[in-house]
Amino acid sequence: MTARQFAIFEVFYNLGEVAMPVVECIAFGKYDWTQGNAIEVLCRFAAQGLDRERIVTALVQALPDVRDEAHCYALGPLLHQCETNPALRDVIARLRVVPEFEQSFQDVMARTSGREHRTSGD
Repeated sequence: MTARQFAIFEVFYNLGEVAMPVVECIAFGKYDWTQGNAIEVLCRFAAQGLDRERIVTALVQALPDVRDEAHCYALGPLLHQCETNPALRDVIARLRVVPEFEQSFQDVMARTSGREHRTSGD
């Protein structure tokens, strides 16, 4: 099931802007285990410059009310991608102003200690 969901969200990502309404509906809707996938895709959209400011602003507003499971589920693959994607590092750094997201960030980092993740020049 997880592999199928991942594949579906990769299709959404590759569709780009046309998929944004569906991805936003999932990311900002009621909690579902796919919410983290949608947040990840929105961060990747923002990193590639697709409606960056609007996405970051919407995520900053929404993340305090999003369950930490969704934060962590999104952060896992995003932090790996941040190693080679400075634009994505910037997006994550901007989202870390949200205390709840920062806590999830720290939790993921603690679980993956031993692997370097550059996200803001820390």
